[in-house]
Amino acid sequence: MTKINITIPIWNEAKILAKSLPLLIDILKKTLGDEEWFVVLSDNGSTDSTAWVVQDMIKSYSNVFYYYSPNRGRGLALKESWGNFPADFYGYIDADMDIHPQAIILAFNQLSKEGYDLAIGSRAHEQSSIVRSWHRSFFTSLSSLLVRSIFPKIPQDTQCGIKLLTKNVVSRIVPSIQETGWFFDTELILRSKKDNYRIAEIPVDIKNNRLGPRDSTVSLGKDGLKFLFCILKFKKMGL
Repeated sequence: MTKINITIPIWNEAKILAKSLPLLIDILKKTLGDEEWFVVLSDNGSTDSTAWVVQDMIKSYSNVFYYYSPNRGRGLALKESWGNFPADFYGYIDADMDIHPQAIILAFNQLSKEGYDLAIGSRAHEQSSIVRSWHRSFFTSLSSLLVRSIFPKIPQDTQCGIKLLTKNVVSRIVPSIQETGWFFDTELILRSKKDNYRIAEIPVDIKNNRLGPRDSTVSLGKDGLKFLFCILKFKKMGL
């Protein structure tokens, strides 16, 4: 039986997890019932009540685990989870479920049936449904323009918050990734593309605040500059 690790990287997500985790579990039960799947809540240094909320919640589930690291960074949270909870396929989805978790099934089918090595959500896919704020749409377009101006042959959307990888990619590519923060995704795709791994782009259904109002942590100026710095760093690394 195939084992699937679905990780939710979390940082101060006490409020949203009470709604988002049950939604994810319900979708996985309905669609991956014949597979051996589990969910890892990978906490990268939360300072609110996330730890207490999560440890209480997971008592209701036999296949949901909590992992804590005091160090910040989404990329680090994913590395820690994927390194400590082995599986045949590894994926992640953002905690707010603004990306509907049904996309996980599309991603899994691309890997298990079509033979792809990575499946990545793409907000640029013609079948994607996007309902979101103007500043998030602007940041997505800006980041895509930045990365494709330097790396024109990679997929249009490197930062969408849902991805699924084979065990081979995790063992061969992930250990070499240097970016531990938000732009871990882009380095993952650049390294995978460089090593000729097959990447499938899947449509996503995105709705801002799907489960209720939530403060955005995206800063157009600060995060835009960080992304530009990372892109230039990746170019200098020879990716």
